[in-house]
Amino acid sequence: MILILRMWRRKTNDNKLNALNKKIIELIEEDGRIFLSGTLINNTNVLRINCINHRRKKSDIDFLFKILRELGEKASILIA
Repeated sequence: MILILRMWRRKTNDNKLNALNKKIIELIEEDGRIFLSGTLINNTNVLRINCINHRRKKSDIDFLFKILRELGEKASILIA
């Protein structure tokens, strides 16, 4: 299963949201605690997560979203 996500902020235009999601991917690559990729869908930057591993546990997904929230907040500050 592949999940497509997009960090979203209220009252934020598409260009700023694209920059935010690109920055999140950069921070994920620098951070190294989780792995996922970014892609463009209809010129919209999104985060793509491959969840096909049969050994993946709920705690793995919880950790992934914890890190995404953390790096999303950091990215919001950096692109402001």
